[in-house]
Amino acid sequence: MHWVYDAAGNRVQQVRDGVVTNYTYDDDNRLLSAGSVTYAWDANGNMVSRTVDGVTITFGYDEEDRLQRIVRSVAGQMIFTHLYNYDGLGRRFFRWVSDSGASRSVVYRFAGDALLREQWNNPNPNNHLMMDWKYTWAGGMVNAVNILWGDQWWSGGDRLGSARVHTDETGGWVTYIGYFTAFGERLDAGFRTAYTLAGDWGYRDDGDAGLLYIGARYYEPAVGRWTSADKWLGDIYRPLSLNRYLYCEDDPVNSVDPTGRRPNRLWPWLRGISIAVTIGILAILAAREFAEWMGSKEREEGHSWGGVYGRSHEHQIRMMERLSDPDYKGP
Repeated sequence: MHWVYDAAGNRVQQVRDGVVTNYTYDDDNRLLSAGSVTYAWDANGNMVSRTVDGVTITFGYDEEDRLQRIVRSVAGQMIFTHLYNYDGLGRRFFRWVSDSGASRSVVYRFAGDALLREQWNNPNPNNHLMMDWKYTWAGGMVNAVNILWGDQWWSGGDRLGSARVHTDETGGWVTYIGYFTAFGERLDAGFRTAYTLAGDWGYRDDGDAGLLYIGARYYEPAVGRWTSADKWLGDIYRPLSLNRYLYCEDDPVNSVDPTGRRPNRLWPWLRGISIAVTIGILAILAAREFAEWMGSKEREEGHSWGGVYGRSHEHQIRMMERLSDPDYKGP
C-alpha cells in the first residue's frame, strides 16, 4: 500500500493490492470524493454528509461544531440514529443509539480526561442496565471489567498505544491481535473493543459510521482525515499543520493526537526518555564502580568498609585529600 499527496498534504491517490483510489478536494482542503464515495460540508468546515453506493449518512453539529447527530437513511427510511451530548469541559458524556428499531443509551463518567465508567442502558423497559464497564489505565495497558458479568480483559499496545492483543486477567488467553494501516484503518474483522487504534491515548472506536472519537473531534481512518476543521490555525514553521484536516500532519507512524487539536510527536519524547535513562544507568554504574574501589582501599588499609555511605567520615576525608594530590596516580 502506498499514497500520493499534493503540495498541501492532501492524499490524492491510494494504491492497495493493485486497486487505485483517487481523491479530490475543494480550495479549502475539504475532501469531495474518495473513489466513488462523495462528501459534503457546511460553512464552518464540518462534514455534513457522506454517500456510499447511493446510501447517505448525514452528520449534525451543535453551536460549538461538536458532532451531535449521525443519521443513516435508505430510500427515505431511517436505519440508524446516533445522538451525542457533551459536558462543560467538552467531554462526551452521553451517547444514544437507535439501530433497526433497537435503542440504548450510554453514559460515560470521567476523572479528568480519563474515562472511568461506561454504563449501557436499555430504555425499554425501565432503563434497564445492560452493561457496566469499569476502566483502569496503567503501563500502556487498558484494563476493562464488566461489573455485571465479571468479564475482564487487558489490552496490550505498541509504542503508539494501539491495541495489538487482548487477554484475560491471567494473560494466558489471547482474544485479539489487531492489524491497522498507518492511518488506523483496521485490516482485520476480529474481536473489537472501544480502544483499538491508539487506545492508550483515549482514541475511542464505537463503530459509529466508521469514525473514531478523539478528544475535540472525530476522525475517519479510512481516508486519514478529520471530519471537522482544527480550531488551531497551525504553525507557519510546520507547513502541513496549516491544513486543518490532516491527521498528525501525515505522519501517523511517529505521532498521536489525543486531544484532537494538534499532534504530539512521539519520537523526540521517547528519545529524551532514552537519553535520560542511559545517563542514569551510566551514573549508577560509575557510582557503583567508585564505591567498590573505595571499599577495596578501605579493606587494604584495615578500615571498615562503607565510608562512601558516611560510616567512616574520617576515611572519606583522607580519601578526598589523596584524590586532590597532583602526584596521586589513581587506583
